[in-house]
Amino acid sequence: TDGSYLPSVTTVLEAYPKGAYFEQWLKDVGNEADSIVERAAEQGTNVHNAAEQLLKGETVDFVNYTKDEWKMILRFHEFYEQNTPTIEAIEHNLVSKVVGCGGTIDMVCMLNGERWLLDTKTSGGIYDNNYVQLATYAVMWNEAYPTERIERIGCLHLRAKTRGASRDGKTIQGL
Repeated sequence: TDGSYLPSVTTVLEAYPKGAYFEQWLKDVGNEADSIVERAAEQGTNVHNAAEQLLKGETVDFVNYTKDEWKMILRFHEFYEQNTPTIEAIEHNLVSKVVGCGGTIDMVCMLNGERWLLDTKTSGGIYDNNYVQLATYAVMWNEAYPTERIERIGCLHLRAKTRGASRDGKTIQGL
């Protein structure tokens, strides 16, 4: 590289409007917002790390995780066992001068004969900025690997209340 700085996709998306529901949530939780966000980020990191361990064939020790984290880890494992994706990349870093940012892709895999870019989500929902994030990652991947193009993008929403494809067909919810 030439040493120039490019922000991450998630840093850029911090400027994306979060919407009325988020603003109401901030009002409802008040001074607790920072600690709630910090705990959620830690939980997301823990679940991501466990998912990566599972994909690498490593053992995940349940004593290292909370009950909620373990539920999400088990959902990830169930997705993997039921769908048997062929993993092509895990926690893959990309940088694009064309897009003007970088980022880390959770997983690229072959699933039902199509190349998927999947992102695990531990939040309460799937939001518009998640689609923007994944679409940007797909553009970056396709720029780096033009002969191995991403055909589908999706979120593995590990906190989803339901399992299966979302109603809009864009997201893999839960499992």
